[in-house]
Amino acid sequence: MNTEEKKLSAPPGLLLRILRVLKERGWDMKTTVKLTPLRIIGAFAVAIAADLVQLPLTGVAMSGVGAVPAEGMDAAVDVAAALITNFLLGFHWALLPTFMIELIPGVDVLPTWTACVAFVIWRRHKAEKENVVKEIEAVQVDR
Repeated sequence: MNTEEKKLSAPPGLLLRILRVLKERGWDMKTTVKLTPLRIIGAFAVAIAADLVQLPLTGVAMSGVGAVPAEGMDAAVDVAAALITNFLLGFHWALLPTFMIELIPGVDVLPTWTACVAFVIWRRHKAEKENVVKEIEAVQVDR
């Protein structure tokens, strides 16, 4: 195997490596995770922690002193929050715009991760209730 083939076979980045490991362990974006109280509490804890950690990082970045390292750490917090939230709640399309909004400087002050987790949990509970109603109606029609 020459060096060009080695370069092509190497994983292109850390995010792809993480996704590959998660997929090997059975995680799939198409799978809806069953929301348990522990998963909900964990997702809220991660979201609130991410929003609170970003407050001083945004202040440092806005002051100009250490702006580049602070923005890098801020982005790392966003990536970690997105991956952990995605693992706990399962994939939801609301996570993507939240991640993109968090990359805009200055918007990190808003509690976007907490709002996103609340929205995803609300939508999942609403979908579960609709599925239960459809199942009940299907059973009543079969009688």
